[in-house]
Amino acid sequence: MSDQNAAQAGAGLLGHPLGRRLLFASLYLSEGAPIGFIWWALPVELRNHGVPAATIAKISSGLTLVWGFKFLWAPLIDVLRSPRWGRRHWIIVSQIGMGLALLPLMFLDLHDDLAVIIAILLVHALLATIQDAAIDSMAIANVSEHERGRINGWMQMGMLLGRGAFGGLSLWVASWIGQTGQVLALVVVIWWSTTLVIFGVPMESSERVDPDFGSRVTSFARAIGGAVRRRATWIGMAIALVAGASFEAAGGLAGSMLVDAGFSRERIGGFYALPVIVVTAAGALLGGFLSDRAGHRRIVILSLLATAPVAASAWWGVSATSGSWLSLAHLGLMYLGIGMLTASSYALLMDLTDRRIGATQFSAFMGATNLCESWVMWLAGAILSAGLGYTMALVIPAAVSLAAIPLVLSVRADSDRVS
Repeated sequence: MSDQNAAQAGAGLLGHPLGRRLLFASLYLSEGAPIGFIWWALPVELRNHGVPAATIAKISSGLTLVWGFKFLWAPLIDVLRSPRWGRRHWIIVSQIGMGLALLPLMFLDLHDDLAVIIAILLVHALLATIQDAAIDSMAIANVSEHERGRINGWMQMGMLLGRGAFGGLSLWVASWIGQTGQVLALVVVIWWSTTLVIFGVPMESSERVDPDFGSRVTSFARAIGGAVRRRATWIGMAIALVAGASFEAAGGLAGSMLVDAGFSRERIGGFYALPVIVVTAAGALLGGFLSDRAGHRRIVILSLLATAPVAASAWWGVSATSGSWLSLAHLGLMYLGIGMLTASSYALLMDLTDRRIGATQFSAFMGATNLCESWVMWLAGAILSAGLGYTMALVIPAAVSLAAIPLVLSVRADSDRVS
């Protein structure tokens, strides 16, 4: 066996392209499944058990806050790594904890035990943010720049399948398997990817970590200082803040637009249960593949040019063909572009991330994408409140998205990237 082949064998799943895709798709499936259940299915179940809508909204807001602040504890993953404690350990421990945190939901009453359930969800959310940061850090450290697009495509596919299965499908089968079956299936999915990490991911060969804690803290501080001074870091933050504006607005308003265009609840539900998931996942795989072939910057720009006009005209597409399959085809085209833009832009942001502080810096980038969603929906709401209609609420964010193109072009291929 050659030295290269021996090294690949020693790296387990991380040493082979198909192994990396299986691993990261499975890990993101274990991220997307609880997100789908907690954000989509559980609110429906809570409302059916008589929990007020305002209370459900407050629960969702609190959980969002946990995700929004994950960059505050992501540095622990970068600083506390040691020769005996690597990224894989963070993933294993956080996922075991995620499953254990959810198990009590099998036996709790969604109305009478609401306070306990909220505490459980907060614990789970904290563990999930640690898991997410550790997974992204592992990908940045072990996936080459020329494969990051495809890996992000597979990640997004796993995330979307998890959301679709436990956000939509689980509601369909809830009458047969009950709350206990829903939670048990969710825990099995989370722990399935944990077994892949335990048995398929040895301590990475790239984990050359100084055993002295003080030295690690000093090295981390220097890396953070370098990232703050690096021009590419701030360009990446700006891209994350504005690039997704068009699809955040259109995606956030799509449900309301379909209702106002006369679509039935059943037809809207069917559209989101499967077609949206499949089309977005296909877009992510396509965008990831193309970005690795043609360059991450090129496909980000192409995705922006393709997605922004479709998103801007979403209300026209829905209202002009009210009740027709053409309305859904227009939105489907938009979701295809969303998948492409997500995979390619996340790959570009990984290129701009220093792998020594991968958890911290990439978490900051992802926090900026969350902030993008927040400001866009606030702006869209303000536009609608002013009586300017769906068209202006879509066109203005789309124009902001296109403003990201000069930012993407300003990322120099060599000097601003971090190896």
